[in-house]
Amino acid sequence: MGESPPPAPNRRRWLWWLAWAAATGALLVFARTLDLRAIVAPLARARPGWLVAAVLAHFAVLPLLTEQWARLLPATRPVRWGLLWECVTLAVAGMNTLPFGGGHALGVGLLATRAGLGMEGALSLMALEQLCEGVAKFSLVMLALAGAPLPVGLQRAAWILGAGLLVGSIALLWLVRRSSNGSPTNNWRTRWALHFESIKRPRVLLSALALGLTMKLMLLVGIYAVQRSLGVDLPCSSLAFVLAAVSFATMVSVAPGNLVVYEAAAFGAYRWLGVPAAEAMALALVQHACFLIAMIVPGYALTAWRMIKRPPTG
Repeated sequence: MGESPPPAPNRRRWLWWLAWAAATGALLVFARTLDLRAIVAPLARARPGWLVAAVLAHFAVLPLLTEQWARLLPATRPVRWGLLWECVTLAVAGMNTLPFGGGHALGVGLLATRAGLGMEGALSLMALEQLCEGVAKFSLVMLALAGAPLPVGLQRAAWILGAGLLVGSIALLWLVRRSSNGSPTNNWRTRWALHFESIKRPRVLLSALALGLTMKLMLLVGIYAVQRSLGVDLPCSSLAFVLAAVSFATMVSVAPGNLVVYEAAAFGAYRWLGVPAAEAMALALVQHACFLIAMIVPGYALTAWRMIKRPPTG
């Protein structure tokens, strides 16, 4: 009679403890760097209902992103929605706590190991998601440009992004088409093209792009709710400009949670729109706080829940 297999490895539990410690450390960094008095002052006169609406609107990005990932997966390699949701919440929490691409690296690692996609599959999915994200950002800037003149720097960044999207799209189309023209199955082009299968399915690709645009719409709703909570009355055409400014400023994370970078971009955008300095700073602080709550808390809570539900065995 063979020995029974060992219980669920405790190594996984240690990984969850490590993730918990990293998240806690990041939150402590936030607490030390934030000027709490500057946040409490605007919150004291903010309307709670609109703040809750702002957090919920930002939170809606997570299930939309999960659905986008699910649709971009090859039909031959489906992943359970719940498992993808877990990967998304943890990856997004990492993207908003770890600097210098650490969150994206975490996302790739989760997709490769926990979702079982392997490194090639994880990188391919992340590339497709970034392509959809780039299209959504470019559309956002075009919408902002239609509403009002934009700073020269933002216009240049938009055209650079547009050029990058064009080059990336051509490269992916070349990869997929070349692999379908009788390339050997062990060819690197063929292997990678299998993961970019959604590009050959227009309906799937368009639905993923639509989900990317819907995510931007929910972020716009969140910004509008923050403005309403502080009683700031701006035209709806300003929403796209504010979101475009913070999106481009935080494309490369150089600080945990993009602290200071996000606030500076939002503050500059509101000042460009003629908002007084005090109100502009209050808007920037509250807007970022609502965003971080929605992006970080779900992943942090998931880590805590998994630790509680999986007591040590042995």
